[in-house]
Amino acid sequence: MHYGKTKKTGKHIFGRATGVCEIRTKESDLKELRHKAKEIQKEIEEKQKDELFKALVASGKTIDEVMRFIKATGEDKIE
Repeated sequence: MHYGKTKKTGKHIFGRATGVCEIRTKESDLKELRHKAKEIQKEIEEKQKDELFKALVASGKTIDEVMRFIKATGEDKIE
């Protein structure tokens, strides 16, 4: 193959334009996916908060009692 030579048809120029367009499309898709990932992460966190609150209410204990228990057992550090 001859990498340095192109025909005078202009296909090489259009090929670059198409490539740039594809790159921009992929970058846009990536941004959209990152945005969706953040939204899903927020939904997961909200569900976890709801589950934690339901468990707290079901236990019949106050938040202070639960916090004292957590601190007493050394589980207040998130790994």
